[in-house]
Amino acid sequence: MAAYVQARREYVKCLRENGVDAPDPDAKGNIDFGSGDILRTLKKDPKFLAATEKCGKDLPAVPESIEKDNQPPLSAEQIEVEREYAECMRKNGAADFPDPGPDGLGQGEWDQTSAGAQRATRICGPIIGVPATPSPGKG
Repeated sequence: MAAYVQARREYVKCLRENGVDAPDPDAKGNIDFGSGDILRTLKKDPKFLAATEKCGKDLPAVPESIEKDNQPPLSAEQIEVEREYAECMRKNGAADFPDPGPDGLGQGEWDQTSAGAQRATRICGPIIGVPATPSPGKG
Protein backbone atom coordinates (compact mmCIF):
# COMPACT_ATOMS: atom_id res chain seq x y z
CA MET A 1 0.00 0.00 0.00
CA ALA A 2 2.91 2.34 0.64
CA ALA A 3 3.85 2.18 -3.04
CA TYR A 4 0.27 3.06 -4.00
CA VAL A 5 0.18 6.08 -1.66
CA GLN A 6 3.56 7.26 -2.94
CA ALA A 7 2.35 6.94 -6.54
CA ARG A 8 -0.69 9.06 -5.66
CA ARG A 9 1.61 11.71 -4.14
CA GLU A 10 3.63 11.76 -7.37
CA TYR A 11 0.38 12.08 -9.32
CA VAL A 12 -0.65 15.13 -7.28
CA LYS A 13 2.81 16.62 -7.72
CA CYS A 14 2.49 16.19 -11.49
CA LEU A 15 -0.98 17.75 -11.48
CA ARG A 16 0.37 20.76 -9.63
CA GLU A 17 3.29 21.06 -12.06
CA ASN A 18 0.67 21.19 -14.81
CA GLY A 19 -1.39 23.99 -13.28
CA VAL A 20 -3.98 22.07 -11.24
CA ASP A 21 -4.46 23.00 -7.58
CA ALA A 22 -4.81 19.42 -6.34
CA PRO A 23 -5.11 18.54 -2.64
CA ASP A 24 -2.66 16.19 -0.96
CA PRO A 25 -3.76 12.54 -0.82
CA ASP A 26 -4.77 11.17 2.58
CA ALA A 27 -3.01 8.28 4.35
CA LYS A 28 -4.78 5.78 2.07
CA GLY A 29 -3.99 7.67 -1.12
CA ASN A 30 -7.47 9.14 -1.59
CA ILE A 31 -7.55 12.53 -3.30
CA ASP A 32 -10.60 14.65 -2.48
CA PHE A 33 -11.29 16.90 -5.46
CA GLY A 34 -14.73 17.77 -4.07
CA SER A 35 -18.15 16.61 -5.17
CA GLY A 36 -21.28 17.76 -6.93
CA ASP A 37 -20.95 20.96 -8.94
CA ILE A 38 -17.29 21.38 -8.02
CA LEU A 39 -16.37 17.99 -9.45
CA ARG A 40 -18.56 18.42 -12.53
CA THR A 41 -16.90 21.77 -13.27
CA LEU A 42 -13.44 20.31 -12.73
CA LYS A 43 -14.14 17.42 -15.12
CA LYS A 44 -14.94 19.97 -17.86
CA ASP A 45 -11.84 22.13 -17.24
CA PRO A 46 -9.43 21.69 -20.21
CA LYS A 47 -6.41 22.31 -17.95
CA PHE A 48 -7.56 19.60 -15.52
CA LEU A 49 -8.32 17.16 -18.35
CA ALA A 50 -4.92 17.71 -19.96
CA ALA A 51 -3.11 17.32 -16.64
CA THR A 52 -4.96 14.14 -15.65
CA GLU A 53 -4.27 12.62 -19.05
CA LYS A 54 -0.59 13.48 -18.82
CA CYS A 55 -0.15 12.55 -15.16
CA GLY A 56 -2.47 9.57 -14.91
CA LYS A 57 -0.77 7.32 -17.43
CA ASP A 58 1.33 5.54 -14.78
CA LEU A 59 -1.17 5.72 -11.94
CA PRO A 60 -1.65 2.29 -10.34
CA ALA A 61 -5.07 0.73 -9.81
CA VAL A 62 -6.64 1.12 -6.38
CA PRO A 63 -5.60 -1.84 -4.22
CA GLU A 64 -8.52 -4.10 -3.32
CA SER A 65 -7.97 -3.49 0.42
CA ILE A 66 -8.46 0.27 -0.03
CA GLU A 67 -11.40 -0.21 -2.38
CA LYS A 68 -13.18 -2.32 0.24
CA ASP A 69 -12.40 0.18 3.02
CA ASN A 70 -14.06 2.97 1.03
CA GLN A 71 -17.35 1.15 0.50
CA PRO A 72 -20.23 1.17 2.97
CA PRO A 73 -21.30 -2.27 4.23
CA LEU A 74 -23.84 -4.04 2.06
CA SER A 75 -27.23 -5.14 3.37
CA ALA A 76 -28.27 -8.81 3.35
CA GLU A 77 -30.42 -8.09 0.30
CA GLN A 78 -27.52 -6.44 -1.54
CA ILE A 79 -25.24 -9.38 -0.73
CA GLU A 80 -27.84 -11.76 -2.15
CA VAL A 81 -28.00 -9.68 -5.35
CA GLU A 82 -24.19 -9.94 -5.65
CA ARG A 83 -24.44 -13.74 -5.26
CA GLU A 84 -27.12 -13.90 -7.96
CA TYR A 85 -24.94 -11.79 -10.23
CA ALA A 86 -21.91 -14.07 -9.73
CA GLU A 87 -24.01 -17.15 -10.48
CA CYS A 88 -25.47 -15.53 -13.61
CA MET A 89 -22.01 -14.52 -14.81
CA ARG A 90 -20.69 -18.08 -14.49
CA LYS A 91 -23.76 -19.58 -16.21
CA ASN A 92 -23.46 -17.18 -19.14
CA GLY A 93 -19.82 -17.43 -20.11
CA ALA A 94 -17.59 -16.04 -17.33
CA ALA A 95 -16.68 -19.42 -15.83
CA ASP A 96 -13.96 -17.94 -13.60
CA PHE A 97 -16.13 -15.19 -12.09
CA PRO A 98 -15.64 -15.39 -8.29
CA ASP A 99 -18.34 -15.60 -5.66
CA PRO A 100 -18.58 -12.53 -3.44
CA GLY A 101 -17.13 -12.76 0.03
CA PRO A 102 -19.28 -12.84 3.18
CA ASP A 103 -19.42 -9.02 3.02
CA GLY A 104 -20.79 -9.19 -0.54
CA LEU A 105 -17.69 -7.64 -2.09
CA GLY A 106 -15.71 -9.25 -4.90
CA GLN A 107 -12.94 -11.69 -4.24
CA GLY A 108 -10.21 -12.12 -6.78
CA GLU A 109 -9.55 -11.63 -10.44
CA TRP A 110 -11.35 -12.97 -13.49
CA ASP A 111 -10.88 -12.72 -17.25
CA GLN A 112 -12.99 -9.72 -18.25
CA THR A 113 -11.78 -9.69 -21.85
CA SER A 114 -13.07 -13.01 -23.18
CA ALA A 115 -16.09 -13.07 -25.46
CA GLY A 116 -17.92 -15.19 -22.87
CA ALA A 117 -17.22 -12.67 -20.12
CA GLN A 118 -18.42 -9.78 -22.26
CA ARG A 119 -21.58 -11.70 -23.17
CA ALA A 120 -22.21 -12.55 -19.52
CA THR A 121 -21.73 -8.92 -18.52
CA ARG A 122 -24.37 -7.81 -21.04
CA ILE A 123 -26.81 -10.50 -19.90
CA CYS A 124 -26.27 -10.17 -16.15
CA GLY A 125 -25.62 -6.43 -15.83
CA PRO A 126 -29.28 -5.58 -15.19
CA ILE A 127 -29.16 -7.69 -12.01
CA ILE A 128 -26.85 -5.09 -10.47
CA GLY A 129 -28.35 -2.09 -12.25
CA VAL A 130 -26.11 -1.93 -15.31
CA PRO A 131 -28.16 -1.59 -18.51
CA ALA A 132 -27.67 -4.32 -21.11
CA THR A 133 -27.35 -1.63 -23.79
CA PRO A 134 -25.81 1.52 -22.34
CA SER A 135 -26.84 4.81 -23.84
CA PRO A 136 -24.25 6.68 -25.90
CA GLY A 137 -22.05 8.95 -23.83
CA LYS A 138 -22.02 12.70 -24.15
CA GLY A 139 -18.84 14.43 -25.00
